[in-house]
Amino acid sequence: MGRAGPGSRRGPRRRPGITFAKPDTEQRADAEAALAALAAGRLTPRIHAALPLQDAPLAHADLEGRRNVGAVLLKP
Repeated sequence: MGRAGPGSRRGPRRRPGITFAKPDTEQRADAEAALAALAAGRLTPRIHAALPLQDAPLAHADLEGRRNVGAVLLKP
């Protein structure tokens, strides 16, 4: 027998290396608090670069090389 594929009914799909220590209710409460802080202007997203779409290869290279701190945005 092989490993279960994407359509398997053997149980929940799990991603290797990702573990959540908090119960779902606590995770939801944390997410709601973060979104409320963002809406109130208490959080500012960190943007590493905003590049034109034709610079997508450069953006990908930055991400792949882990040279970014924050989001890398592509503008149409």
